[in-house]
Amino acid sequence: MKKLILTLIIGLTVLSAHTQITYTASFDINDLSFDEVKATDNNIYTKVKLASHDCYTIELGKPELPTRIIRLIIPSGQKI
Repeated sequence: MKKLILTLIIGLTVLSAHTQITYTASFDINDLSFDEVKATDNNIYTKVKLASHDCYTIELGKPELPTRIIRLIIPSGQKI
């Protein structure tokens, strides 16, 4: 019985080492909105908003886009 349990544990460990982990982010298209914004340089830009998302990219000179922060647990030894 102990050999069977040990064999199962080793087998599951080997299988889990080769498992592919995927994550798909999704949102409702109705949560998107677009606003015209006049910048300090007097140009008109379109701001993309996503309901319930308060985080936006803030890299100077780049578009300000809604972002979602996610946390994934990645098993030791996995390639990313």
